[in-house]
Amino acid sequence: MLKRLLITVAVVSLFVPAVALAEEIGIFTDTSNDYDLNVSGGHDVFSINANGYFTFGPLISTVFGQAPVQATIDMSASTSSDAYTNGGTQAEEDNFSGSFTIYEFGTLHILLAGTFGTTGASLSGSGGSGNFQDSTPPTSEVVYTSDYLDFTPSTNYQAFSFSLSSFTPGLSYTGSPNTVFLDNATAAGSGTFSADPGPTPDTPEPASMFLSGGALLGLGLLLRKRKA
Repeated sequence: MLKRLLITVAVVSLFVPAVALAEEIGIFTDTSNDYDLNVSGGHDVFSINANGYFTFGPLISTVFGQAPVQATIDMSASTSSDAYTNGGTQAEEDNFSGSFTIYEFGTLHILLAGTFGTTGASLSGSGGSGNFQDSTPPTSEVVYTSDYLDFTPSTNYQAFSFSLSSFTPGLSYTGSPNTVFLDNATAAGSGTFSADPGPTPDTPEPASMFLSGGALLGLGLLLRKRKA
């Protein structure tokens, strides 16, 4: 009986799908305390306008390789939900929506950009540290774009997580709606971005490929005429 049970378990395990691991798209490292938390028009607002470096993940293929790229990030997210605490001083606020763009410094090429809805994004923390994050699923909660990557294959899962530090003043829960810890505070931090499956290198549009092919054909005909 035991032998039959072991054989059954072994056979079933062969058909259990492997759990896919999200692929790291890249990491943004902040070099300035330009993460701002405040209250505006009854909404709690989390915004970032910071300089730093963006490094593509080890399995991501772009012209930059894995060298840090000088970059600027712009993010704006807001929520009208009240904050709450699960006990102690740990505070959390949910239902943020917004967008972010990470530009290559100097060229303004988009290294990575994204939008996120009101279902999954949350900000939580206590004292001088916290976290801002969101992920897909829910379906299309986070949607990525890039000038260098094609995210079409990875629409089933895209996620980001900002590890926040150096909050001034520190995060705390006061119990007052919409004035909890997002009022005139600043912070620093780094953001990690991932997707499953990973993106593919962006390729030229068919029209641009046709034009470049036509130019090469024309150049070949011109050289042939000169030789003749």
